[in-house]
This record gives sequence, C-alpha cells and structure tokens, in this order.
Amino acid sequence: MENILYQLRQRQIFKVATIYAVSAWPLIQIADLSVPALGLPDSVMTMLLQVFVAGFPITLIFAWLFNFTPNGIVRVSSDNHSQGEQPINLKATLAVVGSLLVMTTILFASQYLFDDKNSYVADKLNNNNSKLLPPVPPAIGSKINTQDEQLNSKKESIAILPFVAFSSDPEDEYFADGMVEELLNLLSKIPDLQVAARTSSFAFKGVTNKTITAIGKELGVDIILEGSIRKNDTTNKIRVTAQLIKVSTGEHLWSETYDRVYQDIFKIQDDIANAVVNKMKVTLLGAQRIYISAETLNVDAMIEHGKGQKELTHRSVASINKAMTHFKRAVLLDPNYARAHVGVADSTILSALYGNTSKKLASENAQRAINKALAIDKEFAAAFASQGLLLSWEDVVKAEQSFKRAIELNPNYAMTYMWYGSLLKQSGKLKGSQTLFLKALKLDPKSPIAANNVAWGYYLMGDETKAMEIFSQIISNDPYYPGAYTLAGEILTTHGRMDEATNMYNRALEVDPVNSHAIQGLLTASMDMGDFDATEQWFEYVEKRIALFSEPYVNLLKARFNWVLGNREEALRYLDMAGFDKENFDKMRALFHVYFVKTLAPR
Repeated sequence: MENILYQLRQRQIFKVATIYAVSAWPLIQIADLSVPALGLPDSVMTMLLQVFVAGFPITLIFAWLFNFTPNGIVRVSSDNHSQGEQPINLKATLAVVGSLLVMTTILFASQYLFDDKNSYVADKLNNNNSKLLPPVPPAIGSKINTQDEQLNSKKESIAILPFVAFSSDPEDEYFADGMVEELLNLLSKIPDLQVAARTSSFAFKGVTNKTITAIGKELGVDIILEGSIRKNDTTNKIRVTAQLIKVSTGEHLWSETYDRVYQDIFKIQDDIANAVVNKMKVTLLGAQRIYISAETLNVDAMIEHGKGQKELTHRSVASINKAMTHFKRAVLLDPNYARAHVGVADSTILSALYGNTSKKLASENAQRAINKALAIDKEFAAAFASQGLLLSWEDVVKAEQSFKRAIELNPNYAMTYMWYGSLLKQSGKLKGSQTLFLKALKLDPKSPIAANNVAWGYYLMGDETKAMEIFSQIISNDPYYPGAYTLAGEILTTHGRMDEATNMYNRALEVDPVNSHAIQGLLTASMDMGDFDATEQWFEYVEKRIALFSEPYVNLLKARFNWVLGNREEALRYLDMAGFDKENFDKMRALFHVYFVKTLAPR
C-alpha cells in the first residue's frame, strides 16, 4: 500500500488531479453562463460534464505513464523518480488546462455545426412567447410543389376568391359565401380543371393588400375567379359580377354581370353558378354546356356546413367537436344535404383519431352517415373518401379502392389525397405517400393539414430542413394548428434539444389542452431528462382530464415510465392492461426503444 502511494506521489498523480479539478470548475461555470446566452440547448451542459468526467481518468492514466520535462514528454520509469518527487512544471499545467479548453471548444462548435439547420425556427418561436407567429417565409404553395415532377400537370388550374358583398347586411355576405361554395363544388367536378380547395380560397377573404397576381402565385394557380354581389333594397334586385383573370399577366379573360330579382336566393345562386361555370368551361376548355344542380336549398344548412369545415381544419379535439355540432345542425336543417352527412362522418372518425371516442362506436356512427350521403348521391366523391378513411382501420385493400373511386369521381378533392397518403405511409410506402401529400398541398396550399402531412413526409425521409421550413409556414398561416408544434418538438427531440422540444409541446398544449401527441412528448421528454417530478405532474394533468384520454393510451405511457424507472414487472403489467391490438402496438413502438419491443416479443 505504501509503495502504491509512493508511486502516486512520485508520478505526480495527485497534483495532476488537483490541476484538472481546479481548471475544470471555472470552465463549467463559464459554460453555464454562456450556454443560454449563445442560445444553445441545456443538453450542452450535460454533454460537457460527461466529457469532463470521462476525461478525468484518461488524464490520470496519461500522468502515470508520461511526464512533462524541460526535455519534452518522457515515459515515466522507476529511475525517473529515484531521487525524490519532481515538482510539476508549467508545461504539465498548460497541457491539462489546454486539453480542457480544446474539449469545450469542440463541443460548442459541434452544436453550432450540426444543429444550426433546426435552430432558427425554434429560437424565433421561443422569443415570441405566446404570440405564436415566427417571421413569414415564402408561401407554402409555390416553391414546394413545383419541385416534384410527378405533380406537373397540363390541366388548367383555378382558384375562386370569396365574393365581395357590397352591403352591411350579414345575409348578403352569407349569400356571397354560398355562391363561392356552389362554384367550388361545381368546378371541382370538372375533370379537366384543377381547383384550389375552399380552405385556401377563403384564406384570402377580406385581404386587400395583395394583388391578384400575388394571390395566384401563392395558391399556385393559372386563373383566378373573383366577383362581387350588390343588392338593391328599393327594387329588390341583386347584381352579381364575376370576372376571370389570368395570373401571369393580370389580363381579364372575361367579365359578366348577372341581374336577378331577389326572391328565391337559391335559384338565383344555382342559375348564376351554372352560368359562370359554363362560361368558364367554354373560355378555358372549349367544352359544351353542363348543368349541375345545387347540393342544398337551405341557406342555414349551408352556413352551418361552412362553419363546420372551418373548425375541422384546426384538428384539435375541441374544434373537431364544434365541427360535429355544426354538421349535425346542417343535417337537421336539410336531411338531403349529402355534404353535411359527410361532415358528420369525417368529424366522427377524427374524434376517435384525435380524442378518446371509441373506435367501434365512431365506426358505426360514421358508416351510418356515409350510407346516408351515398343514398342521396351514389357518386358523391367526398363520401367515398370518407369511406376510405374509415376502412383504413381494418381493411387496407378496400380502403384503397374507395380512395381510387373518390379520385375518379372528383380529382380535385384534396382530402382524398391526404387520407390515401396516410394509408400508404402506414404501410411503409413513404415515397408514394409523399407524392399524394404533395398533390393535396397543390390543391389546397393554405391548408395546415396538407402542409403538415408534407412536412412529416420530408422528416421521415430524412430531410429535416424542408420539414422545419414548412413548419414555419404552417404557423404563419394558422398559428392555432397544434400538429405543427408537435412536429417541431419531434425533430428537436431527435437532436437532444429537449428544452426547446418541451417548449414546442407546450405550445401545442396551449392550442389544444388535450392533444395526445403533445402530452406524449412532454411525458417522454421529462422521462428522458430524468425529471421524474415533472413526469408525475404530467400524469396528474392527464388524470384530471382522464375522460378525454383513452385508458389503453394512458397505460402505454405508464408502462414506458415504469420501464425508465427500472420497474420492469410493473411496466409489463401496464402493457398488458393496454392490450395488444394493432393500434396500441404501433403506439408502443413509438413510445419504446427497439430493444424493449424485442424483449417483449416472446411473451
């Protein structure tokens, strides 16, 4: 024992250890102040401590084997210290301090080098607090879609902007919106036209600071149809003006004015819509006249449907429930309104996907609504798209058949491509799904749902830069869409930027207090950071709102938590309680590492 202590003193191990500790401590203090100032994640401090701890034994081993002398670095032997302990020199001190500085510099530089591509979006959002509005990058529609050669089409593309109502009467505005809805529905049924979806068209309602050319470029269309409605209360007449404008030149292709007596507003709406469609069809495509009847003759039903569609785009549990209420009101007002029945079906299915509605119950109610829609119109494309979404849960082949039928009937319905793409993504066909997602985004470039699908597609295929660019664009278009924040949280998590990821998940929760993806992100982030008190608090958050979450889903999260704590038996117990149907197994793979799945496989 005395010989070992003698050797440690002779080889200056104690002095080197002291120099290492004294040098590392101020560097840690400086880094602790510098990390937040430089906008680096908290994980940098954790990594720095790990590097310093790992470097300590390496430094001691080096000191045991070598020594710094006036003649340079020499191998230590018993002869070197036979004449007593040698004083440690300046070179040895500088070597220890210098190695620590080099390690610190390399760590900081690597964070800038590898994480710079994701930093600007998160940093801007963190500085905006609850405003949720980062700087606006280029519009979603143009730069993303045109890069995909498969989306190049020879079809004429058109967007219909909301008609301006020159009146203070809200009824005139509803009439104007209904006119645009009718035109959209009629034009979308023409195979030779590519029509921008309602979400994108109505995003420009009330916008006066953009030219038609600028709007057309944002929507990625060749032609814009705009119009106005003016009612004369004295003569009880209404005048509707519509004009077709070429985006590239601003040229007016044609302009028409329609005067009608304001009595049966739906007959007026129907007549004018068909007249405009036929005029456009002849002007753009040189085709013969067509006539398609209105989908509803009840103005209140049309208004309720429009409100439901607006709510449905946010994809939060609360907005989906509100949308369902509006769609059901529309059905009560007009039981023969097929599109309203489809709205009921869609919101019912989504309430199971985003909320805690039983899939069995949702499936029964949604199928009933779809059957009613098809009974009213056996060739209603939106109903076939909803049928495909519903069948995606249990019969992939039939689901795909329904989606293909929907595209055949109406190639301009963006939701078909979104849901069809999701089906392919679940089957691992990422390239095929991304093609469909891009097609949906081309049809509906202002839709946060379409953009979010494209962003996730890029992320899954390894292009995080594009994914984060689209994330910023989604937020600028709709800061109340929670899916964008969960996407950013996922990307930041993969880079170990847990504090920023947590911030994104919190943003999603501000928008949608029961967003399951955000809850999962916050729970798993707190587990992985070792902040188990925060994990317990988030479980309490869930328990207080337990009626809004499915029991199997909560049990999966508890299983993961117990696995992290090392309580394997308890983890397996919760996993058994969660059940092993396909949905829960998919969620389990997302929540647990691959080794956990392999461990459970034999059971």
